[in-house]
Amino acid sequence: MVDVGHAPAPKAPGLAEVLVAAVGFTGVLLIGAALFGLALGALFIAYHRLRPGNRFNGETAAQTRLNI
Repeated sequence: MVDVGHAPAPKAPGLAEVLVAAVGFTGVLLIGAALFGLALGALFIAYHRLRPGNRFNGETAAQTRLNI
């Protein structure tokens, strides 16, 4: 008689699978929202610095700037 033994163990989960399972769906949404908010804030700041004469800070584009 031949003893076949146990079936091979399933493959261990990868690091990404472990992190997603540990953090959960809510954590993934929280991290995604935080990253989106940081990116959107950076875009607003960059827009303000590149175009200081815009409607967001009360100046109109038709005015002549002195750049003193």
